[in-house]
Amino acid sequence: MNQAQCAAKLIEYADRCIAAYDAADPSDRTAAMKTALSECFHEYSRLKSNLQLGSREKVIFSLDNNPKRHSVLKHVRNARSDIPVDKFIMKFAMPEIISQKTKEDNTRAAAVLQQGKFGVSDTKAFHLKMKELANKLINKEIVNLKLAKFLLNYTAALRINESSAGIREHVPVRSDYCVDNHVLTFTGGSKVQEGETTRPAYAKLSLFSDTLTNGLLDIVFEAPSPLDSIDKTMTTSDFDMLMQQFCISSFITPLAVPRFLPSHMRSLGARMIEVLFDNDVLVNSAGSILHITRRCLGHKSCETTQRYISIKCNGDMPTKIGCVSHVDQADLIDGSFVVKLYDPCESTKRKRRRKRGGRKHKRQCIVR
Repeated sequence: MNQAQCAAKLIEYADRCIAAYDAADPSDRTAAMKTALSECFHEYSRLKSNLQLGSREKVIFSLDNNPKRHSVLKHVRNARSDIPVDKFIMKFAMPEIISQKTKEDNTRAAAVLQQGKFGVSDTKAFHLKMKELANKLINKEIVNLKLAKFLLNYTAALRINESSAGIREHVPVRSDYCVDNHVLTFTGGSKVQEGETTRPAYAKLSLFSDTLTNGLLDIVFEAPSPLDSIDKTMTTSDFDMLMQQFCISSFITPLAVPRFLPSHMRSLGARMIEVLFDNDVLVNSAGSILHITRRCLGHKSCETTQRYISIKCNGDMPTKIGCVSHVDQADLIDGSFVVKLYDPCESTKRKRRRKRGGRKHKRQCIVR
């Protein structure tokens, strides 16, 4: 079944559901609609048995705001505003499937934790490439708004719609971001609770210098062209071509995921926090960096963060930027951070000492 046939099939399913709703007695319309949706779901599952359950769910039940993603319930909503489609999402229409979907989600999460989403072949060279591209963008050696957005998503671990207009009540603006010594205070976050237009302000860490981060922010939010969302104007093929054009994809090897996607820039940036920063936020250093990354992503749970940053970093590691400490800040729920930058010369000396076995060890070998 090709794309056009699939689109026609969804409209056919929507018409079938509407007909079942109208034919039923008013007291039985809810049950009739649920039955029709269930039949459509199982029929589509037979046609697309290769798709994961979650993907099949979206095709039938999704009510998201992506104008390019169609579903049966969206077609029903467009055709008949009197039908309360929000009462017919999967957990209401087919509750018996939820446990199966949960099991599939858990299996997929376990694979990601064990194998990694993808691997970075040479972590140091990869990060240097990202910095090089950022420098060329702010120096106007490269003019590419989409690339600038992806680099901004990487350095600040932003969601796609936080560097683009997208479909949300609050369209992000330049003043939503304030950068000071690698600490980015963000007041325009998405993933909001009901009744909110932006999530409460919180502190993030930026992987690039303030000059580079501010330069990318200026390009993205002061560009003359519209801030259309990169996830809705780019196909996966467009993204692949952009990554190949600027030699980014050569560092990435998919593992538990089938391909490198635009949303993975946020995961990459979050994973690099551990690579680039030491910290003294908690006594347990392993738990501490996970806690910091969770805060930078705005997650509620460290378990979610652990899955999110399951990326293998191979090869040489980039030089550490500095040490992160916690600071209380009354207007931020989790407080903020302060970064004590390392002296690049001292970092080089430390590396040389480690290679030689340390200064003290060397003296002991000489003086006998």
